[in-house]
Amino acid sequence: MQDLKFSMKAEIYRMVFDTSIEQFVPEKYSIPVSLCGEGRDSLLYDSTTTSTLNIPLQKLDTISSFVLTTTIQVDTNYVTTIDTIDFYHTNEQEFISLECGCIVTNSLVGVAQTTNRIDSVVIVSPEVNLQSGNNIKIYLSQR
Repeated sequence: MQDLKFSMKAEIYRMVFDTSIEQFVPEKYSIPVSLCGEGRDSLLYDSTTTSTLNIPLQKLDTISSFVLTTTIQVDTNYVTTIDTIDFYHTNEQEFISLECGCIVTNSLVGVAQTTNRIDSVVIVSPEVNLQSGNNIKIYLSQR
């Protein structure tokens, strides 16, 4: 019997000033990122330039911790910053059949992060399942 599991979907944003409305607005931001599970040997992204991440949550624990490494160009130099993100969630297993096994769905209940490069993390859709779409937005600071 196998367990089927869905990945949480995250998008990376930065705030940019829109001169037409004279306000800061969010903009999807493709940036080189590395992502691994904290305390685990699981490199999910390795210096991949992207604005979208698929992040698997623990199915037997209610806290999933990750290390996010970002690299941005400042003038002619590249600056690498490391942040940690802890996702707090519930897990629910639903038995489908002997052939299919169980489906594990998660429900996000909270998030905590360091603020080295991350400004904030916002839960958009707490239910992590096949239909959930984007679950979180990660806003990066400009520093």
